[in-house]
Parts: sequence; structure tokens; C-alpha cells
Amino acid sequence: IGEQMETIYDEMFYNCTGLKSITIPGNVETIGSSAFAYCSYLEKVTINEGQRKERIIGNRAFFQCYRLNSITLDGITTIGERAFYNCNKLTSIRIPGSVNFIDNNVFDDCTSLKSVTFADGEGSLVMGYIIEELFTGKRDQGPFYDSPLTEINLNRTIVMTDEYKKVLDDYDEGIFSYNDYDNSSHRTTLTIGDQVKEILPWMFAGSGITSVNIPASVTAVGYNAFLYCGKLSDVIIEDSSNPLTFGYQYWRSAEYGPFYDSPLTSITLKRDINYVDINGASFNPNQDDEGVFSNKHRKPTKLSLDGGLRNILPYMFSYTGVGATVVNGQITAISGS
Repeated sequence: IGEQMETIYDEMFYNCTGLKSITIPGNVETIGSSAFAYCSYLEKVTINEGQRKERIIGNRAFFQCYRLNSITLDGITTIGERAFYNCNKLTSIRIPGSVNFIDNNVFDDCTSLKSVTFADGEGSLVMGYIIEELFTGKRDQGPFYDSPLTEINLNRTIVMTDEYKKVLDDYDEGIFSYNDYDNSSHRTTLTIGDQVKEILPWMFAGSGITSVNIPASVTAVGYNAFLYCGKLSDVIIEDSSNPLTFGYQYWRSAEYGPFYDSPLTSITLKRDINYVDINGASFNPNQDDEGVFSNKHRKPTKLSLDGGLRNILPYMFSYTGVGATVVNGQITAISGS
């Protein structure tokens, strides 16, 4: 495509089965809806860096490009809904820092997508959700719904569109949820960079992550953020002089924190924790299964208390399998229960 082109119009190359590779110059501002949909032999898409402030990939732009296996998104700012839906040969994707909005189901049903990297960028990355009526009723779906990720590299804070911040209500609705999350062979490596400030509610719920290291840069972990992570065994919360806020939500007869029902076997806690409810108000657990790390599995768990940790809150480790405990910090207060 020539440098003079500024817009690739809706359905411009729709069902163009002879197209195998395309390079889109930096001057292109908009790739229209379904512009390359059903280009079943398209294998490579390269979008070059440009000077435009807004560069948009429209809804379903590369919908069901079954053989697409290489994508470069330099300079893109917005990716529309289902833009890469059912691109079954795609194995990895890098979301550049220029992207500020990704709509719902963008990488839905990309059955070979294993790795996603979110590069550092200015401000937060907003993700869209949609409620769909399926055979089982309503379900909220994010951009990576039903893509079997095994590697997530997060170097940027992600937020939801406002209308969905308090809507998600089940473990299969997290950003990285996978419908076969409990499969013994499905495991996901998660890396959280120092640029991340917040972990959203339900963000990794129902995913296959095996361990999580929460850096000092993170100030808040939302309710149910790691709910039903059936492979999550190790949690490290890095040292910081500022407390880490954990969200709670009333769900299925009790108030549950971020790690409820994840089978932890190792917990390292190096900073103080605060509890807040779904509205951001201060919250105090009042029963055994409402501890930060409570889980029905209660596997033998090693606990290490270190760094800037000063206060152990009520019910903090209740309903867990904590056994061997190593204390290297300067704890000043242990609350009841």
C-alpha cells in the first residue's frame, strides 16, 4: 500500500483470498471494518510506525484470517471489537505502548495464541467488555476470551471501560479467563512489570497462572483478581513502605478476597495490607473463610513474613494450609483470629 493512502475503507479487501502479506504505511490513519475479513490466505500483517495521533483498526478488520501468524501493530492507538477473531495460526502478540484502547473479543477464539506482551505506554490501557447471551445465559467477555495463553507479560496498568468496572461476576469473565482453565496441562507464566500500578478485579480469575510476583509499584489488587486459579501455588508480595490494598466483594454468601480458592503452597509477604470493599470503603473480615489467602484446598503452605510487614490483620491466614513459618521482618501487631 502506497504512502499516499490514508484510509483503508470498510470491506476494501474483504474475502481477498489471493492476499498473503500486507505492509501498511505510517500514513494510514484508519483500517476500516472488515477491511481484510476472510482473507483466508493472509499470513503476515506489518503496520509501520507513523506520525498520526490516532490510528484505528476497525471492528472485525482481520476477522477469521485463519492463516495469519505474524502481526506488527506499531503506532496503532485503537483496536476494534473482534479485529483478530478466530485467527487460529497466531501464536504471539505484542501490544505496543501506543495502544490505548482494545475492545471486546479482539483475540477471542485465537486457538493457538500462547503469548501476549503489553509494552509500557503513557497512561493506562483501557479494555472493553460485552455481555453476550450464550446457552448458559449472560456472560461478560473481554479481549482475550477463550485464547489459551501460556505466557503473559504485563508492563502497563490495564483498566476496564467504566460501565464494566463493577459488572463482572464470575470466574470465567476475567480478562485472561480460559474455558478450560482447570485442565491439568494448561499452565500460564505471568510477569508483572514495575510499571503496573493496579491489578483489576477478576483480572486473572479462571486462568492457568502458576505463580505471581506482585511488585512494589502495585498499590491495589482488586477483588477476586486471582479467584479459582487452579494452578496458582506461589505468591510473592514485594517490599514497599506503602500498604497494598486488597479488594473484597460479597459473592456467593461471603466476602472474598483476591486469592480465594487458589491452591497456594507458598506465600511471601513483605508489606502491610489494607482491606476495602467493592465501593472502596474500609472492610474487616469476620469469618474464617474470608482471609486474604483462604482456600478450600488448604494444602501445606510455607509462609514467609519479611521486609516492611508490620501488621498481621484479622483472619489474614485463616482457612489456609499454613504450616512452616519464617519471620524475618519487624512485626509490631498481630490481630485476633
